[in-house]
Amino acid sequence: MPMPILPRPNQTECAAVVWDWDGTLADSQSANLRALAYAVKAHGVVLDPVWYGQRLGTSVADLLAELAVVHRRELPVAQVINACQEYILADITSLVLIPQTRAVLEELHGAVPMAIASGGARRVVEAGMAALKVRHLFDAVVCRDDVPLGKPAPDLFLSAAAWLGVEPARCWAYEDADEGIASARAANMHVVDVRPYIAPAALRLTD
Repeated sequence: MPMPILPRPNQTECAAVVWDWDGTLADSQSANLRALAYAVKAHGVVLDPVWYGQRLGTSVADLLAELAVVHRRELPVAQVINACQEYILADITSLVLIPQTRAVLEELHGAVPMAIASGGARRVVEAGMAALKVRHLFDAVVCRDDVPLGKPAPDLFLSAAAWLGVEPARCWAYEDADEGIASARAANMHVVDVRPYIAPAALRLTD
């Protein structure tokens, strides 16, 4: 059975579109899982893929805060984050765009302003966008480094709307995770959950 068609915004009502990056545009969630598992293993923590999958859209820093509580041990946050990022950057050329969302992205380019609102680190998101040659499609990129609170707080989406100069209520947001959907809704945006429209990607610790 073919996948249903991903909704497109009504351009008479939509003034801008804000995209999540990981799992919405970039097929990167398994790579992110492997990177975090690799980084925390060095500190005696075994990452549960199910636990991780329930927190898609959450930044690494916020995940580490939760892991520290769950495992009752301190984790060197800066060191773990750096290890995660280096792991991902080493294999950045294998990153691909999700076809269904890529099609909408390319259709909307030039029709409405667009931004990224990602819970990822800027150096990783920007590297991924450069590898996939899509940076020119966006008028603004907002990452976890840029705001006080990550998803599910609305900060990322509100900041993206501010950069675009558009009221959040006139923005459409595309997201793939509960945390991100909650964030966009808290920002008063119209939210499209892309999960029913794209082929589900299994979270894998090994290829």
